[in-house]
Amino acid sequence: MKELILYISLLLLIVSCNNDPVSYSCTQGTIRILNKEKHPCARGGGDCSFKFYLYDGQRAYWCGTDRDTWNKYNIQDTLPTLIITKTIIEEK
Repeated sequence: MKELILYISLLLLIVSCNNDPVSYSCTQGTIRILNKEKHPCARGGGDCSFKFYLYDGQRAYWCGTDRDTWNKYNIQDTLPTLIITKTIIEEK
């Protein structure tokens, strides 16, 4: 029994002294659809490629999506998101 208590105490000490240089935080953000495009299939017969031009508050980029999602949103719609930030602390 004493060994078990000692083991649990040691384990809790190790966990509480975690010096992990990586931490995560999250904030609420919004992505705006600036433009959208669809491209036909190579051999005809409908559209095969669907893209949004998105702006996340810092940069804009093209992002591929599926037909249903592409049809669901319009230009200037906003998409509420949860932005996860990974921070790495480097020791010198």
